Amino acid sequence: RGVPASLLVVTERQLAPLPMRPRVFGAFLPTPWPLTSANRRQPWFGDSRAFLFSLSPERRVHPATGNDDHFAHVSSEGIGFGGEIGGGGHALFLSSDLSEGRCLPSRTFGDTSGLAGGVHFLADNVQLWDVCDDPMARGRARAEWEADDGESVLQPGQDKLMLEFVGVERDIAVLRRFNG
Repeated sequence: RGVPASLLVVTERQLAPLPMRPRVFGAFLPTPWPLTSANRRQPWFGDSRAFLFSLSPERRVHPATGNDDHFAHVSSEGIGFGGEIGGGGHALFLSSDLSEGRCLPSRTFGDTSGLAGGVHFLADNVQLWDVCDDPMARGRARAEWEADDGESVLQPGQDKLMLEFVGVERDIAVLRRFNG
């Protein structure tokens, strides 16, 4: 929130010991994430600069096709990129607990079924990074975030308990200390 762009990176869990490196893939969003879904008039956010990508086993970019504006969606069910709400599915979808997801072809990003090892996948690691090349903008965004009295998954409540349960809250605290 308040950061101009972000990068979501997913490492797929390997179910059996394999000599291969795990699949790593994700999404780039060039626009800020909304505070909550209740604050949005439209269910989708992002713009045509958004893309999905694969880093391993091969590098590949899936740019927006221009066929629709369904770039990103957040709900109580999870996070979706491309696709339809309640329809055929998303190009990349992560469940609300970030433990599993699926990849399907979509009008927004084309055929992304090869991002994961199959249509359905288990996530071993999920990271969300802000992308900001202006240190002043980063400082403003952090100050806005710290001063905001609005809802946040890091405030006490059900969402923070879930982050603590899956161990993400601890990682966020470490990143905050590291980034100063």
